[in-house]
Amino acid sequence: MRLLDAAAIEAAGDWAALTEHLLAAHRTPKAAVRDLLMRAETGDQAWLTRAAWVPGGDLGLKSVTVFPGNPQAEPPRPSVNGAFLLFSSETGEVEAVLDGAALTAWKTVADSALGARLLAREDVETLLVVGAGAIAERLPEAWLAVRPGLRRVRIWNRSPERAEALAARLAARLPVEVRAAPDLEAAVREADAMRGGDGATQLDFETLTFAPIDRRLIVRDMLDEGERAWLDAYHAACRDRIGPRLSDTARAWLERQSEPL
Repeated sequence: MRLLDAAAIEAAGDWAALTEHLLAAHRTPKAAVRDLLMRAETGDQAWLTRAAWVPGGDLGLKSVTVFPGNPQAEPPRPSVNGAFLLFSSETGEVEAVLDGAALTAWKTVADSALGARLLAREDVETLLVVGAGAIAERLPEAWLAVRPGLRRVRIWNRSPERAEALAARLAARLPVEVRAAPDLEAAVREADAMRGGDGATQLDFETLTFAPIDRRLIVRDMLDEGERAWLDAYHAACRDRIGPRLSDTARAWLERQSEPL
């Protein structure tokens, strides 16, 4: 059995290879998936476990805990912790245990890179990253692996100081111009990675997961009538599908977050 901690995953990571593996995985038969969600009787801690069995392939189990109070502890600790277990399809033996946070970060960012590979124009030169956390730090390098023509990266965050700090770190190691963006609206208009040459913002896909979009990132005046209608319809679907499964407190939060624009 192999034990791959965060350092081992970082050392083995390759964005181009990972996006290729993800693409191949999407073309295989759909895995059987089962979820188990447990919540603390008091407090807001949660424990989520997801098991997947790929037809003719291996078995995997990811287990994650969410303890929102951890960052305020002394010393501070991550609020999300977890691990991934890989089982052999032939013997059922555990083949590897992987650090959950590092694996999730690589997979999440690789999803974005795969989307760029399939949907972004070949001549994209400016990428806007909204956020300055662990995912944001990895995105530009991943995009460069699939769109090497990138020339500029702009970083916007609600905290300008964090945006400046991330831009400085990325500028020190990436072969492109990286700057913090003080104005989100101006940065969106500059970022050709966010809009196709024909004016279309995105292709259409069937929505499979439902969660309200963070309203703090929505600038209503930048949306046209069709985009506002889409958001309102999506949020209505979130209320209809998720609401009946939630507690009264959570459902009240969902209704506030999904109010029409």
